[in-house]
Amino acid sequence: MSANFNKEKYKYYIGRKMIEDGLMAKVVNPKQIDGVLICKIGEHWFYFGGSEYENEDPKNIPFDILVEEIKNVLDDFFEDWDFYETEYKYYYFYLCENI
Repeated sequence: MSANFNKEKYKYYIGRKMIEDGLMAKVVNPKQIDGVLICKIGEHWFYFGGSEYENEDPKNIPFDILVEEIKNVLDDFFEDWDFYETEYKYYYFYLCENI
């Protein structure tokens, strides 16, 4: 096991089902602003989707792709735990409390 392995962080992992439930409960809110996609969860937000989704209304993106694009960003945050721990935990607890 790597010296940098942080077992504690895994209890906060946001899985696909949590994102799906958040989207259905309208707790995870994807929007298009100025041609780019953002995902708002609570009072915080982040960019998601690549250039292939510029100027795309999230309502026109298939549900499973929307989930995957959001999950990819959250997974990146999870992998860079030292930098994103506070923000990631905010999303995790907000989802836990609101779905």
